[in-house]
Amino acid sequence: MASFVCRRSRDGAVLDPSKALTDLVRAALHLDQGCQIAIMQMQCGSCGDPDCSEIESIIQIDAGAAPRRLRIAKAMRRITRADVLMAQAASRP
Repeated sequence: MASFVCRRSRDGAVLDPSKALTDLVRAALHLDQGCQIAIMQMQCGSCGDPDCSEIESIIQIDAGAAPRRLRIAKAMRRITRADVLMAQAASRP
C-alpha cells in the first residue's frame, strides 16, 4: 500500500488534481489489473487551526503481493513526477 498526500486550497482557484494524479501514478508504476487505487479527501486537521482551508487528498495504492506503505506528505498544490519516481523506487521489493 502506498499513500500519497497532497494538499490544495478550497479557494476555488485550484482544480482537484485527483484524476490526473491517479493517471500519472498508474502510468508511472505500471499497475496491472490486480492493483487498486483509492482516493480520499478530508479536512487537513494536522495544523490544529479550526479555520484551516486546506484539504488532504490521499491516494492509496494497493500493489498486491508485497505491499509497502509510503507516505509523501507535503503542503503543496501538486505532486511532481519526481515524487512519483520516489514512490516507484520505494515500492520495489
